[in-house]
Amino acid sequence: MKQVVDDLGGMKAFFPSWGAYNEKLLATIWPYKLKEFIEEEQSAGRTVAPQILNLMQRVREDDNPVLIIAHLKK
Repeated sequence: MKQVVDDLGGMKAFFPSWGAYNEKLLATIWPYKLKEFIEEEQSAGRTVAPQILNLMQRVREDDNPVLIIAHLKK
């Protein structure tokens, strides 16, 4: 499957792990990968979406994967 452009959450793109269901795509990301993404973006001088920073404050690096739900446009 091709990547999906994230035009709201600030993650640029993600690759859905499962097919469409009720007009939604599902993917997961490990918290440590989320932290790596934030660090890479900030070290490159790019802005990280507040939603992503807020999420990282609520999870630990060794937590279970974070579920990403993409609502498809109609």
